[in-house]
Amino acid sequence: MSNDAVRIDAGQSTGNAFHINAHSLTTGTGITVLADALTTGSALTIDSDAGVGTRNVVEIINDNALAVGATPLYVKNDSTNTVAKFIGQSTIVI
Repeated sequence: MSNDAVRIDAGQSTGNAFHINAHSLTTGTGITVLADALTTGSALTIDSDAGVGTRNVVEIINDNALAVGATPLYVKNDSTNTVAKFIGQSTIVI
């Protein structure tokens, strides 16, 4: 038995398992996760264990060239600890 409050078990091999259409949203946030009691867990985990193939595990797309004031990724840490950590086998740095 799982400890999940909500579980989506998608059996299809194409398409989306979960889709949110918020095209009319002009202010606010499309998705908010509040996990204030975390001590050792994570508020969000994205895990892909697929084998071969070329893909992006995470995509953040600002899809309008006129959105010059948009920041595609904003990270804020109120603590003095590490802000971001990237770990991998590649020697490519961009």
